[in-house]
Amino acid sequence: MTSPEYHARGLSRSAVEAMAGALSAGLAGDSHDWSRRDHALWRLGCTAGLRQYELLRLQIRHVYADGAVLEALALPHRAKPRRTDVRMLPLEVRQALADWLAVIRRRYGRLDPDWWLFFSRKGQPDSGHHAPLGRSGLWDTLKDAATRAQLDPAPVSAKSMRASFLRRRRPEGNLFSLAEDLRVETLESVARFLPPGERAARRRPLNPHEN
Repeated sequence: MTSPEYHARGLSRSAVEAMAGALSAGLAGDSHDWSRRDHALWRLGCTAGLRQYELLRLQIRHVYADGAVLEALALPHRAKPRRTDVRMLPLEVRQALADWLAVIRRRYGRLDPDWWLFFSRKGQPDSGHHAPLGRSGLWDTLKDAATRAQLDPAPVSAKSMRASFLRRRRPEGNLFSLAEDLRVETLESVARFLPPGERAARRRPLNPHEN
């Protein structure tokens, strides 16, 4: 078992792809339908940079409308309600979402925009207790996939998806621009994702004319 390249900026591209492959393959003897969910969740999580609760509480309407997967994910800004944060969705993310939505349509005959996008096994739409995948369920899913991908599971988590997004989003960005990308309100929140040696270098003034 090898340890993926990991530091405060998240998993390497090769580790992200290894996880995607393991999640797409699913568990031996398990329904392949659930691997579609897990693969789509991972792809979206590493692309959109959402917090764990934001990712798990997405509804179908956030990614699907008028018969097609949307090209961008739009969510209200936490601190500025009138502002919308937009995340463009690359082709591989849209395809993964389309594969999972096709499973839902095949199972239930329709796509209700108010259904949870990533619902749990016990909380399926026809269960009488429709519910999203929980934190512990996501934790177990990611740790198991890391083991099957022959990666060290210790650094793999919902936070590593968010950190991997930051790593690729704007490698040369200062703390203020990175705060915008992560949808956080304090620079300290951003600094937790950066190696100590890089924090000072990126702490540039908001106004370029300030000293």
